[in-house]
Amino acid sequence: MTQTIDLESELLPSAAVFYRMKLELLDRLDEAALVPVPVPAPVHLAPRKHRPVRRRVIGASTLLAAAVIATLVATNVAGTHGATAEAAEVLHSAALASIHSSDPVVGPGQYLMVDTTEAAMDFGDHAAYVQPHRRLLYVPFDRDSYWVIGNQALPPGAQYGDASGLIKDYWGPRANGVPVGTLAYIHAQGGKFISAPLDIAEIAALPRDPDALHSYLYSHVTGQLSKDQEVWGEIYQLLIEGLVPANLRASMYDVLARIPGVYLAEGNANLDGRTGVGISFLDSTGIDIQQIIIDPKTGLVIGTRDLGVKAAGKVPAGVPLDWSAVTTTVVDLAPTGPFLKEHQPG
Repeated sequence: MTQTIDLESELLPSAAVFYRMKLELLDRLDEAALVPVPVPAPVHLAPRKHRPVRRRVIGASTLLAAAVIATLVATNVAGTHGATAEAAEVLHSAALASIHSSDPVVGPGQYLMVDTTEAAMDFGDHAAYVQPHRRLLYVPFDRDSYWVIGNQALPPGAQYGDASGLIKDYWGPRANGVPVGTLAYIHAQGGKFISAPLDIAEIAALPRDPDALHSYLYSHVTGQLSKDQEVWGEIYQLLIEGLVPANLRASMYDVLARIPGVYLAEGNANLDGRTGVGISFLDSTGIDIQQIIIDPKTGLVIGTRDLGVKAAGKVPAGVPLDWSAVTTTVVDLAPTGPFLKEHQPG
């Protein structure tokens, strides 16, 4: 897989846009305590088992589409209390595309395969380099059966300064005897991985209605950052896994459209030969921009990336500090081993 980033057009907003976004974020920090009520009680549901129940196309989709349209219209009227008009329009398009699209259909004996390539900047004292990683997730038709994850370190990417020492340390011998770069597999019944936990139950528990999802997330996220940033981060992390169904993706896009400081990056983002648009958020520190890359025609998330607003050592401003590219397909077979024994992380 080849990662390409289109930086010919300016992806970072202008100083004026940054200033406006800062004011919008500060304006909402004091409003975090004014989260809409009533607050739903915490929901803890087990992962969906066996074949998912098929919803009626007419009715469920139409009602969800109407809810998304209504809330997005309200968002645009609200002005500075939501995403920029450009970002809201893209999210509106992606939400409708998600509603009217169907997730890949997995038949008996088949697997949903989520192919994710991720890369993170590894920093040293005087250098840095990009270390890509590939993860293959196989989800069986029978969700109670064995799930498989394959992990593989890919060859190092761009270097900033002399990163040869960093690379040598990373690519040294491993305690488990598996050379770095080997595609190594683990498996777990029902997807209950120890070393690589998935948010299966959380995804199953989240409301599909846009308003209910908005209230639920703003009521239940925790952390030291603003509610807006914590909700953005929660959606960001869940979308990366590639397991969010279409109806939930649509409602997530609606919630993103209501978050102040969310904007549409200029130019296109090219991830593994696929072009999308960057729905962006400047974190409260002002040093990091997170982007969710969406194909607005299909409503699919094709990847994510983080951009540094300022230079970090040898790494210039505007360079992706980490990124991911996601592809989802249906396959007939999953790897049959050998499998590594899992251990608790840390």
